[in-house]
Amino acid sequence: MFINQRFAMPAISYAFLGIKFNPTKLKQDLSKMLDEQFWVEHVNSNAHKGGWQVRPLRCKSQLIYTSPILQAFSIEGTEAYQNLPALDSAVEFKSALSQLKCKIKSVRLMRLDPGCHIKPHRDKGLSLEQGEARIHIPIQTSENLKFLVDGQIVPMSAGECWYINADQIHEVQNLGSESRINLVIDCEVSDWLRDKVYKHSVENINEKLDFKTQTEQLIQKVLKVERNRLYQYASEIQSWVKQISNLTGLGEPVESGCDKGTLTKYGKACSTITAMRCAQEFMRTMQFWRGTYEAINYQLQNHKTINILYAGTGPFGTILLPILHLFPDSRVRVHLLDIHQESISYLKKVIEYLNLGKFIETIECVDATKWSSTLKFDVLISETMKAMLEQEPQVEIFTHLEPLLNHEGSLIPQEIVLSASLTQSKNFSENYYLGEIATLNRESVKRIQSEGVDALSRRIRMPETSERFKALELNTVVKIFGKHSLDKNECSLNLPKLHYLKARANTFMTFKYHKIAYPKFDFEYVAVQCDSELPLISREDSKVMNTPGLARYWHKQFKACSGKTVKELETEFDEDRQLFEQLGINIFSALAFIQGNKASLEEFENWLDEQLAVNN
Repeated sequence: MFINQRFAMPAISYAFLGIKFNPTKLKQDLSKMLDEQFWVEHVNSNAHKGGWQVRPLRCKSQLIYTSPILQAFSIEGTEAYQNLPALDSAVEFKSALSQLKCKIKSVRLMRLDPGCHIKPHRDKGLSLEQGEARIHIPIQTSENLKFLVDGQIVPMSAGECWYINADQIHEVQNLGSESRINLVIDCEVSDWLRDKVYKHSVENINEKLDFKTQTEQLIQKVLKVERNRLYQYASEIQSWVKQISNLTGLGEPVESGCDKGTLTKYGKACSTITAMRCAQEFMRTMQFWRGTYEAINYQLQNHKTINILYAGTGPFGTILLPILHLFPDSRVRVHLLDIHQESISYLKKVIEYLNLGKFIETIECVDATKWSSTLKFDVLISETMKAMLEQEPQVEIFTHLEPLLNHEGSLIPQEIVLSASLTQSKNFSENYYLGEIATLNRESVKRIQSEGVDALSRRIRMPETSERFKALELNTVVKIFGKHSLDKNECSLNLPKLHYLKARANTFMTFKYHKIAYPKFDFEYVAVQCDSELPLISREDSKVMNTPGLARYWHKQFKACSGKTVKELETEFDEDRQLFEQLGINIFSALAFIQGNKASLEEFENWLDEQLAVNN
C-alpha cells in the first residue's frame, strides 16, 4: 500500500525511554530543594491557571550568578551550561542525569499546584525531529494528573524517564490533592536518545491493537456512556483522529495553501484538511456517532434494507463509517459523495482499514448540490455547515437532495435551530431571549422548495427594555437525531456570534437568509409605527434627541392621525409650543409632518435633525 513519504514517519508525541529511577531517593533530593526563595513563578502567566513554579538547577554559564528567573527561563541558544550548587549536592538527580547519553542543557524542577492547569501551548522547535528534546522525570505525581501531548494522555509514573514532543500542543491538569513536581531536562538529540524514542514508539501498546479493533472499542464506549460523561473520551477521539490521519497519509498541512476549500454557487465546500480538523472536535464527533446510530436503528425497524446517502464525507466519513460495523452489511447500503478527489482517496483507505467495503455501493467525486439519482434513500446525512448556517452549502444540499428521501426518511442532522437574544456587551450574564430566527428541518426544506429561501426569514419585535442591551447574540443548536444534540459552546458549530449594536424599543429586527456563494443571515432594525392603543409615552421620556417631551408629542399626534381622541393635545399645547420654540422649530410644521406622513418615531427624529441642521 502506498503512503505519502512525507508522512511515512510521523512526529512522535511522547515516548518512555525504558529507564526508571528510585522514586524514594528522588524525593529525598527534592526535600532539600523546597526552600521557596529559590522557586519562581512561571513567567508566561497567560499559559497557566493557578500556581506553576520553577526552580533552576542547571543554566547557562553566563547566568550562574544572576536572578533565578533568568536561570530558569533563558534556555534558548547554544551557550555553555553549568550546574547550580543545588544540583551538585543532589546525588540521585546527578545519577539520573548521568544515564542520559546526550548533551544536557537546562535542568529545572517544575511544580504545578493542586487544582491548577497548564493551558494548551507549544514550545516551538523543541522536538526530536528538530534536534532538541525535552525529558520529564516525575518525582511527585498522582493518578489524578493528566499530561496531554497532541491530545494523548502520557501515562507517566514517579521515577520514569519520558521524552515529550514539546513542539506539539501539550497541557497539564493537576486534579490531585498535592503538587506535581517533575525534573525537566532540555538536551540535544543524540543517536542514543533517538534510538530510545523510536524503540518505544514501535512497541507502544496502542499500536498492538489494529486500527479496526481500536475504532470498534472506542465506538462501544461512546455509545454506552451518559451524555454528561462524554468529555472523558476527548483525548481518545483526538488520538483516533491523529492515528487515522497518519494511517491514510493525510497528516497535517505543511503550507497554508493546502487548506483551501472549493467555492460553489451556494457556498464554500471546506477543504480536506479542515474536514479532518472538524473530526478532532470530540463532542461533535461523538454526538454525531450517537445520533446517526439511533437514526439508522430507527429506519431498520421499518425496513428490511435501507439506503444511506452521505453528502460531503470529508476524508474520513467521520459521521458514518466508524459505526457501520454495528449493523449487518446485508441490510445497509451506503452511497458516498464528496467534491474533493483528495478526500475520496483518503476515504477509500479508511474503508479498507475498517473493512467496510461490503457496505459501500458507490463513491462519487461530485458537487452534491448538482447530484441526482433515481434511487430513494432512508437516511440523508450532510454536515456541511458552520454556525448560523454561514459559508457552507448546508441549506442548498438539503433542499436539493431532500426529494430523494423516502416519505419517512431521516435527515441527519434532524434539525438546526437558530435563535437570537439581546445581551450586555460587557456582562453577558443578563440575556433577553428574542426567539428563534430560523429552523432548518425537513418541513422547512419543503417550504424552501416551494417558497424560496425567504421561508427562512423572520421578523422579531424588540421589547420595551431593548435599549439597556448593547449586543445581539446569535446561537446555533444542532439536533442530530432524537435526544442527541450539540448545544451552545460544545463545538465550533455552536459558538455564539455577537454583534455590538444599540437596540431600539418598539422596532422590528428582520433576519433574512441569502443562499449565495457565501450564504449568511443579514439582520437590520426596521421602524414600526407605535400601536395607537399603547399608553401615552411619558413626558419625562427623552429617547428623542435626549429631550423630554418630544417622544410624547409625536405619540399624541400619531394617535390623533389614527383616529383617536387625545385630550392632552389641548391641555399640553402651551408646554409643547414652548418646547419647539426652544428648539427653533415651528410646532405646526412638526404637526403637519407627523400627520401628513403618519411618520414613525424614528422618521420624526430624523426630520427634527434635518430641521435643526437647516436652522443652524
